[in-house]
Amino acid sequence: MLKKYLWKKAIKKACSATEGLENTFANYLTKSPGVKRYFRLLTKANTSNNLYRNFVITIAFELYMCKRKEQKAWSLAFAILDNWFDLNKVDYQEIQNQVDPKELKNILSGTQNVYREYFLLYDDPIGKDLIRVHFPYPFGKLYVDVKANLSRGIESGFFRSGFSYYKVDGKSEKEINCVAAIGDQKNFLNTNLRKRR
Repeated sequence: MLKKYLWKKAIKKACSATEGLENTFANYLTKSPGVKRYFRLLTKANTSNNLYRNFVITIAFELYMCKRKEQKAWSLAFAILDNWFDLNKVDYQEIQNQVDPKELKNILSGTQNVYREYFLLYDDPIGKDLIRVHFPYPFGKLYVDVKANLSRGIESGFFRSGFSYYKVDGKSEKEINCVAAIGDQKNFLNTNLRKRR
């Protein structure tokens, strides 16, 4: 319970210090499945590989989902994680230094790049299923393929409103039942996905 309080405090402190963001956005972030995923990663595993990079991408995605400019993503994501590590008395300098500024700047240069990289955060290199995520308007013809293991489910934050999801079998895209894992529970998301050939 203390960890969850500290996580919310880290988010709210960073949002209140970021010009143009109000408390409602901080509340949105504390409830976002994509952001909650990082809380679980930070409290249950020693996951420091690309932590800052991946979190910046997630925050940029959340800013786009709320129709806000992603320009604040870098500083906001760093502030949240820095606050978290400070509150937990963890030295984070080495983890923070893993970021490649040039690569991250390139990713943040366009909405479709952020969408693509966000969904690739869920890519399972040994996944047997291929999920095609189609982007919403005006990027409707663009998509990203993500490997997953649907038998096990996909981590919280993958299935987002406004995006279309298809399981790719050979050359056709077929209707799927999407499985999203939230915490230790699995929620089954039955969707009315169109069949595409």
